[in-house]
Amino acid sequence: MHFIKLFEEFTTEGDVFISVCGQRVKVKIPSTSSEMQRGYMFSDGPKEGEGMLFVFQKEEVLSFWMKDVKVPLDILFFDTDKNLVSYKKMTPGGENFYDSEKPAKYALELPSGWIEKYLEENNCKLNFNI
Repeated sequence: MHFIKLFEEFTTEGDVFISVCGQRVKVKIPSTSSEMQRGYMFSDGPKEGEGMLFVFQKEEVLSFWMKDVKVPLDILFFDTDKNLVSYKKMTPGGENFYDSEKPAKYALELPSGWIEKYLEENNCKLNFNI
């Protein structure tokens, strides 16, 4: 059995569900640096209701790119208190970097269009206890 320990937040096995801006999302959590670097490279990306949650040990300005990613993605950045600090719409391929506007501890990649459907900037939090 494979267990994922999310930096003392919770321990789980199998599928992980979180809530973001009040929406339930099934997430993958990369557990090694190579998984974090790979992200959605060479894949078809997340399906509706799915995403990938990147967890960093400390808050810092985070930077992502879309090299070898086939589909557009939305990314949301959250601070240690799980409050939204910024978000971006990312286009596939290329060497552009997408940085958080402020230091962040969490980054959540979601299917393109998620921001338009669900984002509530003034009330968007990340919640692991659902």
